[in-house]
Amino acid sequence: MATWKAAAAWVALSIMLLVGGSGFIDPERAEATEGGDSLIVLVSPQASLGPVASLLQAASWTIELQNSAAGLLRVGKGGPLAWPVGTLRSSLQALGVVRAAEAIAMAHRPSGYQGQQSTPFEYDEDLTAASVRPSDAFLLMNLPANAPSAPSVSPRLAFLDGGFLFTHEAFPAARLAGQWDALDGDPNAADTGNGIDDDGDGVVDGGVGHGLGMVGAALVVCPHADIYCARVLDDEGRGDSWSVANGLAWAMSQGVDVINLSFAMDGYSEVVD
Repeated sequence: MATWKAAAAWVALSIMLLVGGSGFIDPERAEATEGGDSLIVLVSPQASLGPVASLLQAASWTIELQNSAAGLLRVGKGGPLAWPVGTLRSSLQALGVVRAAEAIAMAHRPSGYQGQQSTPFEYDEDLTAASVRPSDAFLLMNLPANAPSAPSVSPRLAFLDGGFLFTHEAFPAARLAGQWDALDGDPNAADTGNGIDDDGDGVVDGGVGHGLGMVGAALVVCPHADIYCARVLDDEGRGDSWSVANGLAWAMSQGVDVINLSFAMDGYSEVVD
């Protein structure tokens, strides 16, 4: 047991160092997000939504999206007489069943990463051990030059990302244990893009391939890991705290051992945390 735990811990640390670790707040874009017309609400597990629904009705707000299993609600203003965001948020937080109520925070590839990108990433030979092992992230682990991967360890690894290309030759289909699209709400996390520069940054489908790269790098460290993919970013690498929270809820429901988030958020999210 101790040997397995030590191996699993090594795999988890290796993956975090190799693929960039967890999501973080982008210091160049982080700012208060009290405005807007939507809130994300986290309700305690098994709690009745009755008090929340009654308050929303009185405040002229409506439930736009709901994940009952995770206790997640996305609510929006129902008209010109709707209570101000701050007033509703304070009232919701006063309810005993509400764990958090906050404005939607955007999730995206870090601004520094975006500024350096002029073309979409290409993943052809980039996912092999020969190309990953000399990388700076891998070298930070300070392993012997001939250090093997961990073939005897089979952890369950979840990746919250976007641009998953499951047909790529570097991705072994046998390792895909589960997938979920938190943007569209269906069990298909694949995203090959739409051929349009939706965010106007001069790069068409700039997020396509990113999730594949994270999975491929992890499989170099632990080739027998079971992979779970949740699409929380679109083909330009954009999402929000609603998609991230739903992706996290799905990953946790799968009983995974490690969850990787390789993106930034524009502000702190208590719901995601």
